[in-house]
Amino acid sequence: MSGRTERGAVPAALAISASQKDPPVTPIPHAEDLGRARTAADFAAVIALLDTDLNNAAARKQELEQAEDSAIFGDGDLGEVRAALDDCNAAIALLEKTIEAADSRRAAAAQGEARADIVALGDEIRSKAASLGERWRTVHRLIERCARSCSRPIP
Repeated sequence: MSGRTERGAVPAALAISASQKDPPVTPIPHAEDLGRARTAADFAAVIALLDTDLNNAAARKQELEQAEDSAIFGDGDLGEVRAALDDCNAAIALLEKTIEAADSRRAAAAQGEARADIVALGDEIRSKAASLGERWRTVHRLIERCARSCSRPIP
């Protein structure tokens, strides 16, 4: 063959042998904070940290792209810069996925908090209604007592 591969075939240079280990798993940024987050506010704080990391990674990517341009013209190791750029792109993708997951968990936590607030408000309304009902019964008894003791009835 003259450098071409059959359709769907993987070139030998790109094929991964079975003896090679899987690449190391990249830890999720702020995983510990995400694990401890329970409220919507906690998730919002972690998302803010992740956004800061994402902004820093985007700035790093821009620097690496400039370094890649320089390396293409002989100023630096192109392979090293491209590897760093690939790592940066992977970090950005991981941060974006983590932010998306944290945001969905924040929304779920906010929904749960809203439900709890509604239940608490319902309980408060029931107790206030019971208290108001008791006051009205007291007022009604006082009116009846006053009506019995007065000479003329109250309509």
